[in-house]
Amino acid sequence: MRLAEKVVEPDGLYGEKEVEQIRLLTPGGFEIHRKSKDKSDWVMTEEGTTSLDKIPFAVAYSNRVGLLESRPPMGDLGERNLMHYQMSPDLDNMLHISAVPMLGFFGFPSSAEEVSAGPGEAICFPENGRAEYIEPSGKSFDAQYKRIEQVEGQINNLALAAVLGQKLSAETAEAKRIDRSQGDSTMQVIAQQMQDLIDNCLTFHAEYLGSNEAGSSFVNRDFLASRLDPQDIGSLLQLYTAGTISQETLLKQLQEGEVLGDEFEVEEELEATQLAGLDGVGSVEEEDVEIDDEVE
Repeated sequence: MRLAEKVVEPDGLYGEKEVEQIRLLTPGGFEIHRKSKDKSDWVMTEEGTTSLDKIPFAVAYSNRVGLLESRPPMGDLGERNLMHYQMSPDLDNMLHISAVPMLGFFGFPSSAEEVSAGPGEAICFPENGRAEYIEPSGKSFDAQYKRIEQVEGQINNLALAAVLGQKLSAETAEAKRIDRSQGDSTMQVIAQQMQDLIDNCLTFHAEYLGSNEAGSSFVNRDFLASRLDPQDIGSLLQLYTAGTISQETLLKQLQEGEVLGDEFEVEEELEATQLAGLDGVGSVEEEDVEIDDEVE
Protein backbone atom coordinates (compact mmCIF):
# COMPACT_ATOMS: atom_id res chain seq x y z
CA MET A 1 0.00 0.00 0.00
CA ARG A 2 1.33 3.42 -0.99
CA LEU A 3 0.25 6.44 1.03
CA ALA A 4 0.85 10.05 -0.05
CA GLU A 5 1.87 12.07 3.00
CA LYS A 6 2.83 15.63 3.88
CA VAL A 7 5.09 16.07 6.90
CA VAL A 8 6.43 19.23 8.52
CA GLU A 9 10.14 19.39 9.30
CA PRO A 10 12.42 22.06 10.83
CA ASP A 11 13.94 24.47 8.33
CA GLY A 12 16.85 26.45 9.72
CA LEU A 13 16.84 27.76 13.27
CA TYR A 14 13.21 28.85 13.53
CA GLY A 15 11.50 27.89 10.28
CA GLU A 16 9.44 24.95 9.14
CA LYS A 17 8.84 23.40 5.75
CA GLU A 18 6.32 20.95 4.36
CA VAL A 19 7.73 17.86 2.66
CA GLU A 20 5.82 15.46 0.44
CA GLN A 21 6.65 11.79 0.73
CA ILE A 22 5.32 8.34 -0.18
CA ARG A 23 5.05 5.69 2.53
CA LEU A 24 5.17 2.15 1.13
CA LEU A 25 3.64 -0.43 3.47
CA THR A 26 4.20 -4.16 2.98
CA PRO A 27 3.61 -7.14 5.28
CA GLY A 28 6.46 -6.93 7.76
CA GLY A 29 8.11 -3.75 6.49
CA PHE A 30 7.86 -0.15 5.32
CA GLU A 31 9.74 2.31 3.11
CA ILE A 32 9.65 6.10 2.82
CA HIS A 33 10.35 7.72 -0.56
CA ARG A 34 10.95 11.42 -1.25
CA LYS A 35 11.72 13.51 -4.30
CA SER A 36 15.36 13.79 -5.21
CA LYS A 37 17.11 17.17 -5.02
CA ASP A 38 16.49 17.86 -8.68
CA LYS A 39 12.82 16.76 -8.27
CA SER A 40 13.24 14.33 -11.16
CA ASP A 41 12.63 11.04 -9.36
CA TRP A 42 11.61 9.42 -6.07
CA VAL A 43 14.38 8.00 -3.88
CA MET A 44 14.10 5.87 -0.74
CA THR A 45 15.17 7.82 2.35
CA GLU A 46 14.13 5.41 5.12
CA GLU A 47 13.12 1.77 5.55
CA GLY A 48 12.35 -0.60 8.37
CA THR A 49 10.67 -3.82 9.47
CA THR A 50 7.68 -4.63 11.65
CA SER A 51 6.65 -7.71 13.57
CA LEU A 52 3.37 -8.04 11.68
CA ASP A 53 2.64 -10.37 8.79
CA LYS A 54 -0.02 -7.99 7.49
CA ILE A 55 -0.34 -4.35 6.47
CA PRO A 56 -1.43 -2.40 9.60
CA PHE A 57 -3.99 -0.17 7.93
CA ALA A 58 -7.66 0.27 8.91
CA VAL A 59 -10.33 1.94 6.78
CA ALA A 60 -13.71 3.51 7.61
CA TYR A 61 -16.09 4.03 4.69
CA SER A 62 -19.26 6.09 4.42
CA ASN A 63 -20.83 5.53 0.98
CA ARG A 64 -18.37 3.06 -0.47
CA VAL A 65 -17.95 3.06 -4.25
CA GLY A 66 -14.69 1.11 -4.46
CA LEU A 67 -11.47 0.16 -2.72
CA LEU A 68 -10.41 3.06 -0.46
CA GLU A 69 -13.01 5.26 -2.16
CA SER A 70 -16.32 6.57 -0.89
CA ARG A 71 -18.65 9.48 -1.51
CA PRO A 72 -19.24 12.24 1.05
CA PRO A 73 -21.97 10.89 3.36
CA MET A 74 -23.94 14.14 3.46
CA GLY A 75 -22.94 15.91 0.26
CA ASP A 76 -26.53 16.80 -0.61
CA LEU A 77 -26.95 18.42 2.79
CA GLY A 78 -23.79 20.46 2.22
CA GLU A 79 -25.08 21.62 -1.17
CA ARG A 80 -28.35 22.82 0.38
CA ASN A 81 -26.43 24.71 3.06
CA LEU A 82 -24.32 26.36 0.38
CA MET A 83 -27.49 27.31 -1.53
CA HIS A 84 -28.97 28.86 1.60
CA TYR A 85 -25.72 30.75 2.22
CA GLN A 86 -25.85 32.21 -1.30
CA MET A 87 -29.54 33.15 -1.25
CA SER A 88 -29.58 34.87 2.14
CA PRO A 89 -27.06 37.64 1.25
CA ASP A 90 -28.92 38.25 -2.02
CA LEU A 91 -32.16 38.79 -0.13
CA ASP A 92 -30.45 41.04 2.42
CA ASN A 93 -28.99 43.15 -0.39
CA MET A 94 -32.39 43.45 -2.06
CA LEU A 95 -34.01 44.53 1.20
CA HIS A 96 -31.25 47.06 1.85
CA ILE A 97 -31.66 48.65 -1.58
CA SER A 98 -35.46 48.72 -1.51
CA ALA A 99 -35.58 50.09 2.04
CA VAL A 100 -34.31 53.49 0.81
CA PRO A 101 -36.82 54.99 -1.67
CA MET A 102 -35.50 57.30 -4.40
CA LEU A 103 -36.93 60.78 -5.02
CA GLY A 104 -38.00 61.32 -8.64
CA PHE A 105 -38.97 64.56 -10.45
CA PHE A 106 -41.39 64.59 -13.38
CA GLY A 107 -41.69 67.61 -15.70
CA PHE A 108 -38.80 69.34 -13.96
CA PRO A 109 -36.35 71.12 -16.29
CA SER A 110 -33.31 68.95 -16.89
CA SER A 111 -31.14 72.06 -17.11
CA ALA A 112 -31.29 72.51 -13.33
CA GLU A 113 -27.86 71.64 -12.01
CA GLU A 114 -28.77 71.22 -8.35
CA VAL A 115 -31.98 70.41 -6.54
CA SER A 116 -32.35 70.34 -2.76
CA ALA A 117 -35.32 68.97 -0.86
CA GLY A 118 -36.20 68.91 2.80
CA PRO A 119 -38.80 69.89 5.37
CA GLY A 120 -37.68 73.54 5.36
CA GLU A 121 -37.40 73.95 1.59
CA ALA A 122 -39.76 74.27 -1.39
CA ILE A 123 -39.39 73.34 -5.04
CA CYS A 124 -41.01 75.29 -7.83
CA PHE A 125 -42.35 72.99 -10.53
CA PRO A 126 -43.62 73.96 -13.98
CA GLU A 127 -47.18 73.20 -14.94
CA ASN A 128 -47.98 69.45 -14.76
CA GLY A 129 -44.70 68.81 -12.97
CA ARG A 130 -44.50 66.70 -9.82
CA ALA A 131 -42.16 64.87 -7.44
CA GLU A 132 -42.64 61.54 -5.74
CA TYR A 133 -40.64 58.79 -4.05
CA ILE A 134 -40.01 55.64 -6.07
CA GLU A 135 -39.79 52.28 -4.34
CA PRO A 136 -40.33 48.68 -5.49
CA SER A 137 -43.61 46.98 -4.82
CA GLY A 138 -41.83 44.04 -3.17
CA LYS A 139 -43.84 41.35 -4.97
CA SER A 140 -40.67 39.41 -5.78
CA PHE A 141 -39.69 39.26 -2.11
CA ASP A 142 -42.41 36.72 -1.32
CA ALA A 143 -41.00 34.29 -3.86
CA GLN A 144 -37.52 34.75 -2.40
CA TYR A 145 -38.80 34.15 1.14
CA LYS A 146 -40.68 31.01 0.08
CA ARG A 147 -37.65 29.64 -1.72
CA ILE A 148 -35.44 30.16 1.33
CA GLU A 149 -38.03 28.48 3.55
CA GLN A 150 -38.15 25.59 1.10
CA VAL A 151 -34.38 25.17 1.22
CA GLU A 152 -34.46 25.32 5.03
CA GLY A 153 -37.08 22.57 5.07
CA GLN A 154 -34.93 20.43 2.79
CA ILE A 155 -31.94 20.96 5.09
CA ASN A 156 -33.96 19.85 8.12
CA ASN A 157 -35.33 16.78 6.35
CA LEU A 158 -31.93 15.74 5.01
CA ALA A 159 -30.34 16.19 8.46
CA LEU A 160 -33.03 14.09 10.12
CA ALA A 161 -32.78 11.49 7.37
CA ALA A 162 -29.04 11.16 8.02
CA VAL A 163 -29.80 10.35 11.66
CA LEU A 164 -33.08 8.46 11.38
CA GLY A 165 -32.35 6.59 8.19
CA GLN A 166 -35.44 7.68 6.27
CA LYS A 167 -36.56 10.92 4.70
CA LEU A 168 -39.44 12.47 6.57
CA SER A 169 -42.64 13.66 4.99
CA ALA A 170 -45.54 14.11 7.37
CA GLU A 171 -43.93 12.00 10.08
CA THR A 172 -42.47 13.82 13.04
CA ALA A 173 -39.08 13.29 14.63
CA GLU A 174 -40.79 12.11 17.83
CA ALA A 175 -42.55 9.36 15.91
CA LYS A 176 -39.22 8.35 14.44
CA ARG A 177 -37.66 8.30 17.89
CA ILE A 178 -40.27 5.81 19.02
CA ASP A 179 -39.46 3.64 16.02
CA ARG A 180 -35.90 2.66 16.88
CA SER A 181 -35.19 0.98 13.53
CA GLN A 182 -32.18 2.93 12.33
CA GLY A 183 -30.63 0.21 10.17
CA ASP A 184 -30.11 2.41 7.11
CA SER A 185 -29.15 5.57 8.96
CA THR A 186 -26.13 7.29 7.40
CA MET A 187 -24.79 8.41 10.76
CA GLN A 188 -25.25 4.96 12.24
CA VAL A 189 -23.33 3.37 9.37
CA ILE A 190 -20.49 5.87 9.83
CA ALA A 191 -20.43 5.27 13.59
CA GLN A 192 -20.29 1.50 13.06
CA GLN A 193 -17.49 1.90 10.52
CA MET A 194 -15.58 4.11 12.96
CA GLN A 195 -16.00 1.54 15.73
CA ASP A 196 -14.68 -1.23 13.46
CA LEU A 197 -11.72 0.98 12.51
CA ILE A 198 -10.82 1.61 16.17
CA ASP A 199 -11.14 -2.10 16.99
CA ASN A 200 -8.83 -2.98 14.09
CA CYS A 201 -6.28 -0.41 15.28
CA LEU A 202 -6.45 -1.85 18.80
CA THR A 203 -5.80 -5.29 17.31
CA PHE A 204 -2.71 -4.00 15.47
CA HIS A 205 -1.50 -2.33 18.66
CA ALA A 206 -1.93 -5.53 20.68
CA GLU A 207 -0.02 -7.54 18.06
CA TYR A 208 2.83 -5.02 18.19
CA LEU A 209 2.94 -5.47 21.98
CA GLY A 210 2.66 -9.24 21.70
CA SER A 211 -0.55 -9.30 23.72
CA ASN A 212 -3.53 -11.59 23.18
CA GLU A 213 -5.99 -9.04 24.61
CA ALA A 214 -6.71 -6.41 21.99
CA GLY A 215 -9.57 -4.71 23.76
CA SER A 216 -12.58 -3.19 22.08
CA SER A 217 -14.36 0.13 21.66
CA PHE A 218 -17.93 1.39 21.52
CA VAL A 219 -19.10 4.32 19.41
CA ASN A 220 -22.53 5.58 20.42
CA ARG A 221 -25.12 5.18 17.66
CA ASP A 222 -28.12 6.54 19.55
CA PHE A 223 -28.23 10.07 18.16
CA LEU A 224 -31.69 10.77 19.56
CA ALA A 225 -30.97 10.17 23.21
CA SER A 226 -32.86 12.69 25.32
CA ARG A 227 -32.65 13.78 28.91
CA LEU A 228 -34.56 11.65 31.39
CA ASP A 229 -37.65 13.32 32.80
CA PRO A 230 -38.45 13.27 36.55
CA GLN A 231 -40.92 10.40 36.09
CA ASP A 232 -38.25 8.19 34.49
CA ILE A 233 -35.76 9.09 37.22
CA GLY A 234 -38.33 8.18 39.88
CA SER A 235 -38.98 4.82 38.20
CA LEU A 236 -35.26 4.02 38.18
CA LEU A 237 -34.95 4.93 41.84
CA GLN A 238 -37.90 2.66 42.69
CA LEU A 239 -36.26 -0.22 40.83
CA TYR A 240 -33.01 0.35 42.71
CA THR A 241 -34.77 0.63 46.07
CA ALA A 242 -36.63 -2.61 45.39
CA GLY A 243 -33.35 -4.34 44.58
CA THR A 244 -34.34 -5.03 40.98
CA ILE A 245 -31.31 -3.22 39.54
CA SER A 246 -27.86 -2.58 40.98
CA GLN A 247 -26.33 0.75 41.91
CA GLU A 248 -24.00 0.51 38.91
CA THR A 249 -26.95 0.06 36.53
CA LEU A 250 -28.74 3.01 38.14
CA LEU A 251 -25.75 5.31 37.76
CA LYS A 252 -25.14 4.25 34.16
CA GLN A 253 -28.78 4.90 33.24
CA LEU A 254 -28.67 8.32 34.89
CA GLN A 255 -25.43 9.14 33.08
CA GLU A 256 -26.80 8.07 29.69
CA GLY A 257 -29.96 10.05 30.41
CA GLU A 258 -27.86 13.23 30.80
CA VAL A 259 -28.79 13.61 34.46
CA LEU A 260 -25.20 13.34 35.66
CA GLY A 261 -22.40 15.51 34.33
CA ASP A 262 -20.06 14.58 31.49
CA GLU A 263 -17.13 14.29 33.90
CA PHE A 264 -18.99 11.86 36.19
CA GLU A 265 -17.17 8.53 36.55
CA VAL A 266 -19.36 5.57 37.55
CA GLU A 267 -16.44 3.43 38.79
CA GLU A 268 -15.09 6.20 41.01
CA GLU A 269 -18.54 6.84 42.48
CA LEU A 270 -19.06 3.14 43.23
CA GLU A 271 -15.69 2.98 44.96
CA ALA A 272 -16.42 6.13 46.96
CA THR A 273 -19.81 4.89 48.17
CA GLN A 274 -18.36 1.52 49.13
CA LEU A 275 -15.66 3.19 51.21
CA ALA A 276 -18.30 5.35 52.88
CA GLY A 277 -20.53 2.34 53.61
CA LEU A 278 -23.37 3.63 51.45
CA ASP A 279 -23.56 0.77 48.95
CA GLY A 280 -26.29 -1.06 50.87
CA VAL A 281 -28.76 1.81 51.20
CA GLY A 282 -31.27 0.24 48.83
CA SER A 283 -31.31 -3.11 50.64
CA VAL A 284 -31.70 -1.51 54.07
CA GLU A 285 -34.74 0.45 52.95
CA GLU A 286 -36.22 -2.75 51.51
CA GLU A 287 -35.80 -4.58 54.84
CA ASP A 288 -37.44 -1.68 56.69
CA VAL A 289 -40.46 -1.86 54.41
CA GLU A 290 -40.85 -5.62 54.99
CA ILE A 291 -40.67 -5.18 58.78
CA ASP A 292 -43.34 -2.47 58.68
CA ASP A 293 -45.61 -4.75 56.69
CA GLU A 294 -45.25 -7.52 59.29
CA VAL A 295 -46.07 -5.14 62.14
CA GLU A 296 -49.20 -3.97 60.37
